Amino acid sequence: MCNRWSWHLACDMQLFAIFMAILFIQAKYPQRGLIMLLLVTGGGVLLTFLLCIYHKFQLSVLGVFEAVDTVYTPLWYRIFPYGIGIIVAMIIVETQKTGVPAFGKRSVQLYMVSSLAFLVSQTMSDAASKGVLYVAFLWSMGRFFLAVFMGSYICLAHWGYLASFARWATGPFCTRINKLSYTMYMFHSVLARLAYGGRLPPSEISYPMIIISYLGVLAATYLFSIVCTTFIEVPFQRLSEEFIMKSIRKTAPASDKKSKIKL
Repeated sequence: MCNRWSWHLACDMQLFAIFMAILFIQAKYPQRGLIMLLLVTGGGVLLTFLLCIYHKFQLSVLGVFEAVDTVYTPLWYRIFPYGIGIIVAMIIVETQKTGVPAFGKRSVQLYMVSSLAFLVSQTMSDAASKGVLYVAFLWSMGRFFLAVFMGSYICLAHWGYLASFARWATGPFCTRINKLSYTMYMFHSVLARLAYGGRLPPSEISYPMIIISYLGVLAATYLFSIVCTTFIEVPFQRLSEEFIMKSIRKTAPASDKKSKIKL
């Protein structure tokens, strides 16, 4: 069922709900939550590799093939971003516990810029010859930022770690990128169906049309993000404040409370 584009939204929400449930468990039972995170992350990444090998798919940043139905609709392509984000979050959390200042504000910005530069170079080299440059870039950017924000940003924000990262990541710019990338990833196949009727653009690349189409789809996905914020993000923030942040504030040492995030 999850292999069809019409069901990909529901399937993604199931994966997202699994990780959020683990975070709620981790707030009350830290050791059990970490074990579950390790098992789910390791199992998800391993399953991704095995399924990609079995189905002879190339495990790359893009994954753009011959038709819309084969772009990110298989379940094994959607597990990977969640696993990446969780792994990044766990590394940052563990580094913060050891007191090593490896993930300060400048380090995070450098990480984001270098990763984005890598993504752009991959898109230019892989998609230019296929005539789907802006489609590949749009979906890949949403996929990349989803991995960072859905995993590491949300985990860190709701666990209350790394105040310098939180101040930067919860700013207006990153918040808008988070909402935009989420909707880009969740609704990309629907928008592609409406725009191309199940077919990719023609092989001739027109850069003015690429820019116009790219900005148009960005605007459309941002409108979707308003709906997602109203019905998904705000209720989840209230649940997190009630069941996660209160318990963190109660158990945190007095010296650590100053560095906790205020949502």
